Amino acid sequence: MKEFLKRHCDLSNEENIVLLTAFSVFLPYYLTCIVMAILGFYILFKTNLKETVFCHFGSSLIPIFSVLTFVTAINFKNWLGALCSVVFFIIMVIGFYVRTVMTKEIFEKALDWCCIGAIGASVIIFIERLLYLCHQHWFPIYTNIKEFRCFGNIFGNMYFSFYFHPNYIGSILAAVILICAYKVVVKKQTKLLYYVVAIFSAVATFLTESMFAWVVVFLGLSVLLILSRKHLLLSILFIAAASGFFILLNVPEIFPRILHIGGTTDNRVQIWDLAVKSLSDSPWFGRGFFGYYQVSLATEGSYVTTHAHNIFIEPLLSFGIIGSLILFICVFILFEKIVLCKNFLRKSGITYLIFALTAGILIHSIIDMTMLWMQTALLYCVIFGGVGADERTFYSIFKRHRRHLRNKQNTFTED
Repeated sequence: MKEFLKRHCDLSNEENIVLLTAFSVFLPYYLTCIVMAILGFYILFKTNLKETVFCHFGSSLIPIFSVLTFVTAINFKNWLGALCSVVFFIIMVIGFYVRTVMTKEIFEKALDWCCIGAIGASVIIFIERLLYLCHQHWFPIYTNIKEFRCFGNIFGNMYFSFYFHPNYIGSILAAVILICAYKVVVKKQTKLLYYVVAIFSAVATFLTESMFAWVVVFLGLSVLLILSRKHLLLSILFIAAASGFFILLNVPEIFPRILHIGGTTDNRVQIWDLAVKSLSDSPWFGRGFFGYYQVSLATEGSYVTTHAHNIFIEPLLSFGIIGSLILFICVFILFEKIVLCKNFLRKSGITYLIFALTAGILIHSIIDMTMLWMQTALLYCVIFGGVGADERTFYSIFKRHRRHLRNKQNTFTED
């Protein structure tokens, strides 16, 4: 036991940092915050940042963006936004470090840890559901349901384990389902484990009542199957989706939140309307992270929430034109490298998973921004950090090719 703890808790081991990042996603969010702080400060003060974090093209823009959003938030007295700028910087430090040290072996092991963590999160959701049913229908366990719910009865019947909002755990479980599909379809590994994890995650997602998580799963699976050229499985997926949609139209009460979709849509429209009107207040630099939250608190009768629930409006409101441009450049540089690895390393399936998850994130971000949470962000750092393994292979092949050409040229010169 002592040897196990020494082996897996030693932060000087690069693999342990990646695995701990993956596992922390499925801890209670307050513990995730502690783990994230420990990992971030260890990387900042115990490693050579030029070699571990800021060795990637475009990574120097991250501290610039963080400072810009921090100063902007302070200027608007947006204290939550200022804190989030620090958290964002720490997450990006962890993300770039993960990308630097990532290998294919570490990547596959980190995904396995995510699957194990998802089972734990799903079981807790099942327990919450059981306790709720006992309290509501069979016998009152406590006088107040808040005493045995993780965070109280804030969201009615929706269950969300150790996460602050059901949509966060819904997004994470949707990503885990995509991981299972990647393991089975692309890597062709032992299937039973991943089928079990996928079933647990699907049932738990249903209990969270996170409606759009299913769209993420469908779109992500479609992209994964298209890229891996599994046309038969793609056809089966479309048939299953059509069947589910037919059931939804005829028996909508099976999906409880569907009945409230009108109110949800009205809330989104109200949020977007206020956010768009507020863009002119600070068009160049925004208001800092969670700018909408500050605006909604100051506007009487508005729908108060943390962000603008739209990938196009939120960056402009929070970061302005300048900040959004910096962020866009960072994302463009990352995906340029991902596309390069996909085209050059045709046998590597890591980019398939990245593109599948990206498609899900983009479609979900039209109506929500679940990526703006530490647990979802850390999971995405692990998965997107997988490109580091492909980069390692790419540069290794490139160096061997250059060495071969150099030797060939030397041989020709000697002759």
